[in-house]
Amino acid sequence: MSEKDFLSQFSGKTKPESFKEEERVPVKKEKKPFKPIYVIIPLIVLAVVLILCYFLFWAPKIVMKDFVGLNKTEISSFVRQQGIEPAGIVFREEYSLDYDRDLVVSQSVDAGKKIRKNAKIDFVISLGADPDEKISLPDIANMTKDELDEWSKENKLQKTKIITSYSETVPAGEVIVFDLKGDADEFTRGTTLNITVSKGPAPAGTVQVQDFLKKQYYEAESWARQNKVEIVKNEAFSSTVEAGQIMSQYPSSGTMKTGEVFSVTVSKGKGVTVPDFSNMKENDLTSWEKKNNILLIREERYSESTKHVISQSPAAGTTVGSDTPVTVVINKGNGFYMDEVGLSTITSFNKFIDKMYDLRELGLDVYAGQWNSPDGVYSYDHPKGEIVSITCSDYSSGENIACEYKLPIDARFDLTVSKGIMFDVDLSDVKEGGRYDTAKLSDKLNGLEKNNNYVTYFVKTDEDTCDLYVNGSRITGDSVHLVEGDSVELR
Repeated sequence: MSEKDFLSQFSGKTKPESFKEEERVPVKKEKKPFKPIYVIIPLIVLAVVLILCYFLFWAPKIVMKDFVGLNKTEISSFVRQQGIEPAGIVFREEYSLDYDRDLVVSQSVDAGKKIRKNAKIDFVISLGADPDEKISLPDIANMTKDELDEWSKENKLQKTKIITSYSETVPAGEVIVFDLKGDADEFTRGTTLNITVSKGPAPAGTVQVQDFLKKQYYEAESWARQNKVEIVKNEAFSSTVEAGQIMSQYPSSGTMKTGEVFSVTVSKGKGVTVPDFSNMKENDLTSWEKKNNILLIREERYSESTKHVISQSPAAGTTVGSDTPVTVVINKGNGFYMDEVGLSTITSFNKFIDKMYDLRELGLDVYAGQWNSPDGVYSYDHPKGEIVSITCSDYSSGENIACEYKLPIDARFDLTVSKGIMFDVDLSDVKEGGRYDTAKLSDKLNGLEKNNNYVTYFVKTDEDTCDLYVNGSRITGDSVHLVEGDSVELR
């Protein structure tokens, strides 16, 4: 069989038995039923884990304490012990009648509540009772000591003092006298009120001495008056006893007879010994002033001295209190400029002379006058009484000095003063015999521009001719000299 024949046996429609197509039958997989427990159990486990993590890591564990009524230092201890972040703790202060100063009035987080370490907590801290709050003033004079004590305690009065003293006239427990600083209608918790209550009569003939050390003088004075004891007050400085308080007394204890002298020394406060300021510079003065809290008044004077401070009051070695100012005179130097003391702007002769008195108060030995030209000069540029020129000189040497230079302490000022503007008035053309033509003379005077040149005249006649008077003096010549300020009359 040829090769073709061999292959052709497969090309026919009839296929061998081994080439028959297989029948494909799909296999269906059986589905398993859904069971919810497979989802619920993991969710429950996750929830339990989250809850455990919350309580282990995130849940607040610190139990808030009740601090109301406690000192604010308790808060600091609590914050430190519990590890709370201090940045979250805020203090706010306000006045409170119910809580004393520095006690907690309220807190923003309730006691018993659990908080985290980064909690934000606000505390209101008491400033105590408001000293400026007005308090109704009772009838003090008719109250007993017990009533006064109760009233003072109830209203938390801050500057009310109740003392006792013997009295021969006021029964024990009743008010002897009271001293109110200010208006009764304006009485506040911080107003000073001193009340003296009677202890009844003192033991006959003798007085029990009280201890008044570091008490106010008025207490000892009241006691002495009620016990018929003569009191003598002395004053001294003290570095340990406040001003106004008694620092010593005699006798200090025991008994004394009525009529005897009871001596007390009252503190003037911490005294400061005034040093010698003459060798101090300005920075030394400022340092001393700040250190001792004493007002240092500085005055200035010119002086030939080379020291910065040329005098002081009180003198060195004197002890003064903080309320006593100290004056030092500062050296302005041994010379001055006219601009410096305000002379260069003065144009009036009289004001220049007056200024000399002021400058001599500053230590300058200066004088001014019209020595070279006592009668003054006429001037078109300077009104009458105004300074035309000044010559400056050194009194010690007699030498002239340029006035714009520095002048010595004993400078002298030679002033040339204006007599005003001078007019030469020709009267020959208005003169008729021994008198003047009234109309022509009036026209001539008007021609001087009297209002601009400060020459005034008055016509006191209705006649055709007149007499001429200048400053009250009759003029008879053919001319007259007029200056600023002259008064001309036609009579």
